[in-house]
Amino acid sequence: MTNYKSIHQTATDRTIVSSITTDTKHSTLTAYQTYLTTTPSSTVISEISCSNTFPSDSIYLISQVSGQYRIIALKHSTSTAYVKGQIVIPSTLTSSITTYYLECVSNGTTGSAAPAFANYDYNDIITDGTVKWIKRKGNLIGKFTKAPDDTIVFCNGHHNLIYGGSSHRLGKIINTDSASGLGAELLTNGNFADSSAWTWGTGWTWDNVNYEADHATGSTSGLSQNISIIAGATYQIVFTLKNVASGSVTFYVGSTAGTTRNSPGTYTELIVAANTSIPIFVPTADFEGSIDDVSLKRVYYQNDIDITEQLTNEQTDDSHIAVLTVASDGTLYLDIGSPLMLRGVNVTITSPNTNNDTILTVYRNTTTGWIGGTIISDGTNKFTKVGTNTILFSFTDDDTTYTLDNSDTITYLHSQFLYWYSIRLTPNTGTLPDTITLSYMTGYTIIHSIPNIWDGTLSIPSTFLIETGTDAYTDNTIEVSKRENSFSFINSWLPSIGTTSRLYPYTTYYIGSILPLVGYRVYFPEAGETITPRNWTNTNTSTLTVYYWDGTSWQAVSGLIDDTQNFTKTITHNKNGTVMWLPVTNEKQRKLGHDIPLYYYKVVSSAAYSAYTYIDYIELIPYNKPIEKYNTCTIWNNRLVLAGSNTSPSRNEILCSAPNSPYIWNGDQTITMYAGSNTPITALATLYTRYGTDIAETLIIFKSSEMFMVTGYDQETVKVYPISHTVGCPYPNTIQYCDLGIRITEGVNRAVVIFASDTAIYLYDNATIVSISDDIENTISTLLSSTTTFTSSHYDSTKSWYHFLSGSYEYIFDLIHKKWFKIDRGTNKQLYSGIFYKGISYGFTSTLMTTLNTGYTMLGSSYTSSFTTALKPLESSLAVEYNIRRMKLLASPSSSTCTLSLITDTSTYSPSSISLSTSSPILISSPINLNLDGTVLKVTGTVTNVSSETELLNITLLYSPKRVTW
Repeated sequence: MTNYKSIHQTATDRTIVSSITTDTKHSTLTAYQTYLTTTPSSTVISEISCSNTFPSDSIYLISQVSGQYRIIALKHSTSTAYVKGQIVIPSTLTSSITTYYLECVSNGTTGSAAPAFANYDYNDIITDGTVKWIKRKGNLIGKFTKAPDDTIVFCNGHHNLIYGGSSHRLGKIINTDSASGLGAELLTNGNFADSSAWTWGTGWTWDNVNYEADHATGSTSGLSQNISIIAGATYQIVFTLKNVASGSVTFYVGSTAGTTRNSPGTYTELIVAANTSIPIFVPTADFEGSIDDVSLKRVYYQNDIDITEQLTNEQTDDSHIAVLTVASDGTLYLDIGSPLMLRGVNVTITSPNTNNDTILTVYRNTTTGWIGGTIISDGTNKFTKVGTNTILFSFTDDDTTYTLDNSDTITYLHSQFLYWYSIRLTPNTGTLPDTITLSYMTGYTIIHSIPNIWDGTLSIPSTFLIETGTDAYTDNTIEVSKRENSFSFINSWLPSIGTTSRLYPYTTYYIGSILPLVGYRVYFPEAGETITPRNWTNTNTSTLTVYYWDGTSWQAVSGLIDDTQNFTKTITHNKNGTVMWLPVTNEKQRKLGHDIPLYYYKVVSSAAYSAYTYIDYIELIPYNKPIEKYNTCTIWNNRLVLAGSNTSPSRNEILCSAPNSPYIWNGDQTITMYAGSNTPITALATLYTRYGTDIAETLIIFKSSEMFMVTGYDQETVKVYPISHTVGCPYPNTIQYCDLGIRITEGVNRAVVIFASDTAIYLYDNATIVSISDDIENTISTLLSSTTTFTSSHYDSTKSWYHFLSGSYEYIFDLIHKKWFKIDRGTNKQLYSGIFYKGISYGFTSTLMTTLNTGYTMLGSSYTSSFTTALKPLESSLAVEYNIRRMKLLASPSSSTCTLSLITDTSTYSPSSISLSTSSPILISSPINLNLDGTVLKVTGTVTNVSSETELLNITLLYSPKRVTW
């Protein structure tokens, strides 16, 4: 790139306050956070932007690319609409670093005059027109870190965001012989917003007040829709029955009747269509009531072909390609599971689709089934192009304000919790070839909140009770706690006593758990060939309902999926399977059968279980709640570490993900620990240490006035040790890990962490905290006393220079020579932060990005360099005359003019200007006589007439005593 470029495509009122660049397997991920430097010209106060390359001359640093751009904070405006989750900063705070922000907790429009936000306390709810805000403490300036699995993460106390680039590893790729789960919605106008789409038989009328279908007594004519139905297919019907005064109504699809209903409620039924007859509600003649919120979806049963290993390995031999199977209905289905949200996939095709008359569609799995999306671009041209190409897509409810997450949800499919998407190829005419072959697939990710994905570890019930009567229970906890599958013969073959729980002839059992659940897996005994029956499962027609305890009564869970049903979905507990439901937010613990409070789930069958129904083993699937909002992040021992929660009661909490995965925050492989008292953690850092052949990575924890270190590698071995109870870091952006570190001796350096406390700048080397700012103590302490000035840093690892940046001031600590010097880059050229990439340092001014430390030029113009040497003791306290015999300017190739001043503690002497050449030392033919009094000497100088390539590195003087005056 050129030596400077614009930060933003349109705005000129913001700079970069935090950034990162890291090389991954497929690209160079780069991310920036902007923040205002003056009164805003737009409504955006802060934003982050990610890209898949380091900036080139052809792009701006910040541009609104969908999926790679996120607005962190907006400027508060009067008479403006806001939605829940958006963040604003009052306009009175936008010209400097804010101390608080506002989170919208209720949609609405702000009033014509802004409330006096400053007068409210933190966490107060503030009414502003019809909007409700909550006042939060913080400035929203965040920290980026490289994270495991080729991702980058951003935390700022309110946002925990993750991005995986445009070629990210996929978690699961399944080629099914039919669609998985529920299909798309088949009915139109199921909420009766008007009278369209429905055929209204005699007695049925549209209620234009309550928006429902009403039926009066006197007729058995039906309410129907004319849609295509497939004989033999299974359909899920969901509807709400209201206002029932008399009679009943039955839903039919394909001439198959559902359950007759005669009382109010919301009902879900699975019906196998006997023929192609259209769906219809058929009332009895005396039925008086209403129908509302009708949904009809096809239920699909898949035969999974797992091709993950073949398509996530870049090798292209015969064992690492996948020849895709076309389903019996003629469609090719690819279900794609990802640990990150996707808005595209990259597909490498080695043998293409030869049917050009093909339709390509995309779907997203939700808690209610598959939802269709929109293909933005199809680089594969319906899989007809050989090579690697990208399919980009979107969904109608995607956030277009750049302020919120998209609504994608993690769902349980193909035995795994992931974000699930489906790519489908359907022939318009003809058939698809059975030779379509892929060799590699990756995902096109977007910025979104860090997910918490289940690690797959299952636990057993704390309690398992069978209800045998009113307030009567049989405890079978031990019986379902181990997979034994054991049988004994007494008068006949039966599961061994004490190894299974018999459900016959009851309908209800309870599962107790220490943690909230979203489901469980149930296993039934399976006998050998000589034992009858082979499968000891339920054979009675029945459906399942699961209830949770809300503190007062049992409430039905939502989104129930019963995978233990038979193929026709008419019998529950007919095969091994998983029972799942949506997370519950208001459940409470209770006591049942014993004195230990647990989360209980009441599982009820609509009919008694059959005589041979035994449960052998139950495994629990815990609810993984969203992670808290954290102040800071880092990577440690290949774990993503988050710390300093503003929403958790434990503000000293440190949370470590499972190894190699920034998405798993549950299970035995994660780590939770606490540092000191319950005061907030401000920052994290890691430091490599080598002692002989032992190499360790230490996690360093900062509070405002405390430091801690962590050793160990898992929950059992980690230990938190205090480093200091007086020195900490209230300025997180001043922390730099200096890999080349401080020079110990020639050729020996030690890696260190440098940071600013509230009074000084310190160095920590995993052993000792050392102040390095004593030489400029007064200046540094004055700068650090400001609470509104943005203070940050930048480390140039090529030169081993630590840049301390505060307001318009820039001081550099040279770790090799252990000296400070000051840089004045000129008007409007101050640095706010920097980034280092492939041997080059870059700095960010108020509007531009520029290369650093490459000469006396910045942003296209040269500037003057001044220097002052350290004090050097003179040989004695007597008056001594010195001759300067030799001078050398150590710099990049150039010649310049240097004006010197030689200063002692009692006098100053300024010889005439001396032209210095960098090719060789200058021998002074006419020695400069110095007649100076004092005990110490320092040299100051100003270098002018500097070319664009000159860079001053050092200046040396050789002088000798000429005469001693007595």
